Amino acid sequence: DSGTTRAAVQTEVRIYRRSAIMFHCERLTGEIGMLFKHGERTPGAMHRTGALVLLLLAMVAAPLTQAQYQPPESLNPSAPRYPDFDTSQSGEVWLVYTYEIDVDGLVKKLQIHSSNDVEEVNSAIVNHISQMRYRPAMRDGKPVLTYVGPVFFTLILDEERQLTPIFQQYYDLAQQQIAAGDYDAAFESAVAMKDMARRNAYEEVQVQLLAARMAAHWEDPAAELQHLKRAVEFQALADSKNFKHGYLDANQYLLTLSRIHELQLQNQMLADASRTLFSMMSINSDSMITTGSRFRHDDFEVQVDQTRSLEIKAELTPIYRGGPGSWEGWLARPEFALENVRGGKIDSVFLVCEEGERRLDYPYRRQWTVPPGMTSCKVELSGAAGTRLLLKQLPTVAAPPAAR
Repeated sequence: DSGTTRAAVQTEVRIYRRSAIMFHCERLTGEIGMLFKHGERTPGAMHRTGALVLLLLAMVAAPLTQAQYQPPESLNPSAPRYPDFDTSQSGEVWLVYTYEIDVDGLVKKLQIHSSNDVEEVNSAIVNHISQMRYRPAMRDGKPVLTYVGPVFFTLILDEERQLTPIFQQYYDLAQQQIAAGDYDAAFESAVAMKDMARRNAYEEVQVQLLAARMAAHWEDPAAELQHLKRAVEFQALADSKNFKHGYLDANQYLLTLSRIHELQLQNQMLADASRTLFSMMSINSDSMITTGSRFRHDDFEVQVDQTRSLEIKAELTPIYRGGPGSWEGWLARPEFALENVRGGKIDSVFLVCEEGERRLDYPYRRQWTVPPGMTSCKVELSGAAGTRLLLKQLPTVAAPPAAR
């Protein structure tokens, strides 16, 4: 090992099918693992992708009506989840993959859908996971096929951040094209950067920030938000391991979070915005950037009181090209509904809280109210990419009668 501090995060979102031909989905997040030098591994806390802070929200779930289900279990849970990598050769790595666990507990159809094309790492992960053996998932006492994915794997290094010469060339060109107002040409340059094999995470962050600028120009707030959140994920991971070398300086980090916060408020994502503001305050509560976001947040809460609904416009976006769509949003109200679904379909709706998760009986119901007891909750949707809908969070206090 080169001695460079490294950190890796792996998140599994497993979609369990009732059988090989029935696509009713259940979701589960796998264990987060942190990797350090000399291959030492320490188990991380269970949490959901992108959960940077915990905001206490009183939420509850509707009763479920699904068959008795047991997820697959590893026959060797103490075995390492991933092979060791020579980071002096591979550099930083991230990839997204899926696979199946058949009724005999064998891994089948493992496929990498997206990565930064470090082939030796891709091959090592494919070989390692293909050899894993499981006790198959059971439904009503019978083994069933399990679809696992998408699984995210990211490995970053604490080292000086720099752009490679060829990337720098395209990056400067894209900046010139944006300055000239030629966003179509800038988009092509960004695609070329995105397709560069073995690009490092700092370069990936720059691509995401460029893509966010273009999405803002094209007035696509959902895409802009997605790209900005991807950029800050790398910085959040580096912060979690106290890296000396980050991907965004403190001011740029706050500016990016401030823009995320602004977009969330524009879409009435109050709970998401609260979490983003909490992150900003934990970085620098005295910054003028943070102060400005806090004032905007307070004004929004005054305008949208408990007598009014929060209406979030949502769109299911694919995690990888050609893949299924997904969306998630945190809840600020104990009652919520899905309305105006169009342009596709929703396959599953999950309520995910600190105490656990529950699948909601959509489409038989489209509005849910449940007893207290579950906190810090979000809604997770999966289905066809491009599906649009309205997530309405209902008032908790009745509006006063109009004056006569």
